[in-house]
Amino acid sequence: MSTVHHNSLMKAATTTRPQVSTGYPYTTIGTAIDYRLRYYFASTPHRDLVAYDGAELLAEMYPQYSDPTQALFDDLAQFESDPPAQRRLVESEEYQLNRHCYVLALLEQLSRSLRSWGSSPLLACDTVNEWLNIQSEEEIQDLAALSWLFYDSHSNLLSLPCNLNPIFVGSDDVDGADADLIVDSTSVDIKTTIKASVAKDYIYQLIGYVLLDYTNEYQIDRIGLYMTRQGILL
Repeated sequence: MSTVHHNSLMKAATTTRPQVSTGYPYTTIGTAIDYRLRYYFASTPHRDLVAYDGAELLAEMYPQYSDPTQALFDDLAQFESDPPAQRRLVESEEYQLNRHCYVLALLEQLSRSLRSWGSSPLLACDTVNEWLNIQSEEEIQDLAALSWLFYDSHSNLLSLPCNLNPIFVGSDDVDGADADLIVDSTSVDIKTTIKASVAKDYIYQLIGYVLLDYTNEYQIDRIGLYMTRQGILL
């Protein structure tokens, strides 16, 4: 994989940018669109989501959040019974799913980093409805634009076999590691950046996932990057 070649492709592409930039939650948006794009392939049982670990930890530390977390995952159950996979949602449905994915992203941050606890907007809310309205209109529109860009340019991938959030035999050896998804035999990492370039660290990360698959459980023979703001699969 040549980063020089792929960077030339990236620079030639149009980058989808949010309407506002100052103080924009790029990291949260990046995690939220990871969740949203995986819903195109299949619905993961909520107990298998990294966000669920964050929700359990939140409810354990602050029992008053037990009801909002339960209500959130009750809402998500509808996506398991009526999955949004392999179809383009209308605007109202898209916005609803994106709001849930945004909250999942915030819960995942609680699971992965202690530093996020001091600034998480979830802790300033009391109900699940308040959680689902944390996002600004610009942020929801941004997520919808990235979601539809993926569907319009790469919906052909949705009929292929996939594994979502795969965990590898060697994951515990590096204090836990889960990939975004494996489509057919390609391990794909989802990257959301307004910088139109491919960092070498992206490649190293994907190679690391392959090496952690000690027993070749997933039979990965290619690695790929999906750049959400450019709509390019490398």
